[in-house]
Amino acid sequence: MKRTLKYYGPAILWALFILMICAVPFHTPGPPGLFFAGFDKMVHCVLFFVLSVLYCAGSIRKWNTRSIRIEIAVKNTIVLISFGALIEMMQMRFFPWRSGDW
Repeated sequence: MKRTLKYYGPAILWALFILMICAVPFHTPGPPGLFFAGFDKMVHCVLFFVLSVLYCAGSIRKWNTRSIRIEIAVKNTIVLISFGALIEMMQMRFFPWRSGDW
């Protein structure tokens, strides 16, 4: 477990940050139209892109390889999609001020 935290520590911290951000009620201050339509989706995309980069960097360091092998890429994809699905399920069931959207 300690070894996993050594390599995936930044990704785990970023995932906790994403969880915290996705749990916060989000109301746009100021006049309507301050943000454009789809702003929430773009923020999610950026947050999860950074998470995927950090997670892949941790995998490269853990497996001591110069690039991502196919089995590592498949594992990373499954883990990251599962985390995204967990966030959406939590938004649907536990955070009434947020809406889970597939």
